[in-house]
Amino acid sequence: MARSMFPALVVRPAEPSDHAVFARLFTDVATEERIPSAAVFEHERMATTRVAENEGVPVGYVYFRPMAEILHLGELVTLPKARRRGVARALMSAVVT
Repeated sequence: MARSMFPALVVRPAEPSDHAVFARLFTDVATEERIPSAAVFEHERMATTRVAENEGVPVGYVYFRPMAEILHLGELVTLPKARRRGVARALMSAVVT
């Protein structure tokens, strides 16, 4: 795992219960898309979403899609308090390894 300034940082696969934090963070994405519903999150996005937690509290997520020999990064978002602390680096490391 990439080094982080959050010593208890864990990156894990998304779960259905992560939709609430996903929806809250999704509003930080500069897009005109609507926030995907819990059903869309669970059926279309969850398998390729990773969540970063610090001491059990979600602080960011990454959504990606494997496409042939490339990886399309859809979204990479962290809470403001988690920015510039290695969270995004840890999320990216989890996706590419």
